[in-house]
Amino acid sequence: MKFTLLMSVYIKEKSEYLNRALESIYGNTLLPNELVLVEDGPLSEELYEVIEKYSLKYKNIKRVRLEKNMGLGKALDIGLKHCGNNLVIRMDSDDICHGERFYKQVKFLKENPHIKILGCNLGEFKGDFNRIDRVKKYPENIENIDGFARKRCPFPHPGVAFYRDIVEEVGGYRDLFYFEDYYLFLRILKKYRGYNIQENLLYFRSDENLYKRRGGVFYVFCEYRAFKRFYKEGLIGLRDFLGNMGIRLGVRLMGNRFRQFVYERFLRCGEGK
Repeated sequence: MKFTLLMSVYIKEKSEYLNRALESIYGNTLLPNELVLVEDGPLSEELYEVIEKYSLKYKNIKRVRLEKNMGLGKALDIGLKHCGNNLVIRMDSDDICHGERFYKQVKFLKENPHIKILGCNLGEFKGDFNRIDRVKKYPENIENIDGFARKRCPFPHPGVAFYRDIVEEVGGYRDLFYFEDYYLFLRILKKYRGYNIQENLLYFRSDENLYKRRGGVFYVFCEYRAFKRFYKEGLIGLRDFLGNMGIRLGVRLMGNRFRQFVYERFLRCGEGK
């Protein structure tokens, strides 16, 4: 089964992170037939050097250059139109793939054609990915995913595999700052079944900035707008909307250290690879 890897990179990304991400992709036991790399606006010289190096070595890299920064959701929606395969696997430009990630996800989808979106667990690390600090576990089957999805994003965005025609059928990545992925997943789950492989197939880079980005008045506004839209479109119920906003408001407005404690203590679990 042929597949496309879809990735976006922007100017603030570190070149060494992109290099390590690409290294892990091409070190997999099963390789993508093409890699659609969206350059979301002008990049740094260091990033261009990494991209040029891999483009010369691997001829299946398709570069999609955007004149200005569009943001992740819009960049991926544009990139999706350049994907030559129906099966698309996502990855971020600063994460690291497990060596058998693609093989395991493609094999699962071949054996389970009723599954239309597939995720996995994430191993979170700071600095050295050989030392996993925490594991972020996602619900395994549709019975657990449906309930989970009404409260939290049910799939790891950089760890998902989905079908391009189904993403296009539900409207693709729509503009909803910070929540484009969650919004897309809810619309897919309204019609199709999903699953999360209970293995750490992606190593996710984590630092204090991760928790800073998930706090503050602006984030509260974006979150309220997102959940209000979910409710209005029938993707969640009124109780889900009110309950989510009541719980999330306190977490978003608390100090960063306490917010980090809440995330790591209650929203992550497990240790080691």
